[in-house]
Amino acid sequence: MVQALRVVVVVVVILGLAWATLSGAISGPPTYADPLTSSGWQTVGAGNFTYLSGPVTGEDYIQGNYSVENPPGAPLTLEVFNSTDFPDFAAHAPAIPLLVINGSAEPFAFAAPYTDTYYFVFVNSFAPSTGIDLHVFVSTAYESNVVVD
Repeated sequence: MVQALRVVVVVVVILGLAWATLSGAISGPPTYADPLTSSGWQTVGAGNFTYLSGPVTGEDYIQGNYSVENPPGAPLTLEVFNSTDFPDFAAHAPAIPLLVINGSAEPFAFAAPYTDTYYFVFVNSFAPSTGIDLHVFVSTAYESNVVVD
């Protein structure tokens, strides 16, 4: 009876290890939604800003476009900051953007010079007293610089 119990324990352990190994191999590596691949509406309050952010591996790039839909043709500024300069920008201190684009409907492409968290900041330059909020459609895609054959 003890010998049969030992055999059962060994078989159960072998089956458990086989299941743990095969289930990981079958399901593949975990995947996560990329915050810099998105498409949707952003509202930028008068005299304010909104942003998209996420990690970007060095030499990869983000491409996309934006279009101010309401009020049509209103000016908007896109600025890209790294993780060092964004807190300064948010605190209204001097900050150096890595990319600046002005216009109401513009395509953009940003190649990350190094691995970091980058902030794509949409700035409404209308004075807060005007109450002119901008409704912007933004579409972005994270593109890897690695070519896989």
